[in-house]
This record gives sequence, C-alpha cells and structure tokens, in this order.
Amino acid sequence: MSATNVDLESSSADNNSAAETPRERILRVPQDYIGSVDKCTRETWVCEGTSMAHREVTYVPGLHKIFDEILTYAADNKQRDPSMDSLRVAVDVDRCRISVYYNGRGVPIELHPEEGLYVPEMIFGDLSNYQEITGVKLANLFSTEFVIETVDRSLERKYKQVFSENLGNKSEPEITACLQGVNWTRITFKPDLAKFHMTHLDDDAMALMKKRVVDIDGFLGVTVQVSFVNKFATIDGGTHVDYVSNHIAACIAKFCSRHFEVEECEVNKHLWVFVNTFMENPTFDSPTRDALTSPQESFGSSCELSDHFVKSVFQCIISKLSPWNSSKDTPSKRRC
Repeated sequence: MSATNVDLESSSADNNSAAETPRERILRVPQDYIGSVDKCTRETWVCEGTSMAHREVTYVPGLHKIFDEILTYAADNKQRDPSMDSLRVAVDVDRCRISVYYNGRGVPIELHPEEGLYVPEMIFGDLSNYQEITGVKLANLFSTEFVIETVDRSLERKYKQVFSENLGNKSEPEITACLQGVNWTRITFKPDLAKFHMTHLDDDAMALMKKRVVDIDGFLGVTVQVSFVNKFATIDGGTHVDYVSNHIAACIAKFCSRHFEVEECEVNKHLWVFVNTFMENPTFDSPTRDALTSPQESFGSSCELSDHFVKSVFQCIISKLSPWNSSKDTPSKRRC
C-alpha cells in the first residue's frame, strides 16, 4: 500500500526518550511524523461548490495529512482490486466525524499466524512493530475515535473494531455473519482537534478535504488532479513538476520560434501544470510530502508531448506572449 512509513528509532535524537513507547513518542513530537500541528497560511487549490479555486487558505498540515492518509489508503484498493468502483467520503462537521467507504476486496479477516492478532488490527491499530508506523496508524493515533469495518463476502464475515483516546484503548474485534452483499470497507474517525489547536472543522479545512476527494476521483479516472505522486498531493510541486513544466516550455518556445522568439522562462510564467505520475520509491522533502525530491533519472519514463498538445497550449497562451514581441520598445527576444 502507499502509506507513510516512519522510522521511530531515527526520528528522535532525544536520549531521554528511550523509555517512551512509540505512542508517547509520536504524540510528543507530532511534527516529525505528520507535519506541523499549527495553522499556516498559503495559496493553493481548493474545491468550492462545483469548481476549483486557487486562493489563500489557513489550515493545519497535520490534520490535512491524517485525512489524506485514510483517503489514499482507500484509493490504493483500486490497485489491489481493479473491480473497485465506489469511494465515498462523508464529513459530519457538527460531530467532527469523517467516514471513508470503498468497495472491492477488503482487509483479510483472519488471524496472523505469528502475531496472534487479526489483520485489520495489525494494519490500523498495532504499534508493537515500532520500526515503522504506517500512515493509517498515525491517523488512528491522532483521533479520539477510530472505527474500522470490513466485509469479506467469501468468508461471509464482517469485522468491526473501535479504537479510542489516541490509540490508548481498543475494543475486542467484533466478527459477525454477513451472508449477502458485496465486499466493502469503511473507516470512520474523529480527529483529535485539540492536538491541532482547533475547536471545529472550519471552512478552509473542508475546502481542502473536498479538493482531495476530487483529486482522488481524478486518479481513479473521474476527473483531473493537481500535481500528484502516487496519489499524494505535492502542493509545492517538486522535481516531477519542474521536469514536465520545463519540457512543455521548451516545446512551446520552439513552436513560437516559427512566429517570434521567446525565452522558456517567459512561457513558464503563463502555465498552470497539472501532473499525475506514479513512480517506485519516491522521495519527498518532509513527512507531509509537499514536494517530490526524486532525481529525474529515477523517474523511469519520459514526458512525450504530441504536436497537437503543443499546438493547443500555444494557442491558449499566444495572446500573452506575442504582445511582448510586437511592441516597439520590446526586444526581439524576450529575456528573463
């Protein structure tokens, strides 16, 4: 699965933390695992009504991160089971409760032969393997309540387990008969807003969440998404965006040379680049994965642009480029 993996031994240099449990350590230094738990303001894409808007938003990166981990885990099921055709997100603002549902093959409802735990508990709520903690466990850890439900039609079983108080408590797995229906999984959680210095899910937080749902739908073949690596929103772009945008700018500048000359950097100023890519073992600048840092040589493929694409982009921005070259006081070649 595509998820955050955190090395707990190397993430903290505090020698006094040796006696801490993984749970205590993560809650003490959350910024090392989910990013900042304080509000920040930046310009980014959000979903407003039926359209996208690029505007200034104030949000908590850590909260956005744990929501994104659950959403990404659900979207990953499309790779595990191509028959998956439904992913639904419901947010109860008044109760601060978020539910993510998807169909298709669910989590195996079986005991792990060595650990003696059911697989769903191992995936979502077991911190005993402190060498690495997956993103869905981090979401559980920063929630006051976290419920995992999954149905295995082949076994005719339904599994439900409730975790609470930042993984401080857990119920025994509830396994019941489920004789009909389809395979599905639902993850319902209540973020611990106090840990994010919040009292409620505000409008900006909701706008970002809605945007991410639209993004994931795009990855699954419904709409377009904005600057993604393995379905993660790299809101600061990164090497993949630089590579694609520079390649487009070079092609446009070459196409423009038939009519007038323009520098590639001038073309770049008028481009909004939407990138969707999948690569093995990507590297990022921080736990929140705001920017991809993988070198270009590790991409595994190249960006090929058709003549039709280049011509279409050229036609969209020619009115912004050509006036510079036709004005009397503009050099014959626009320079940066």
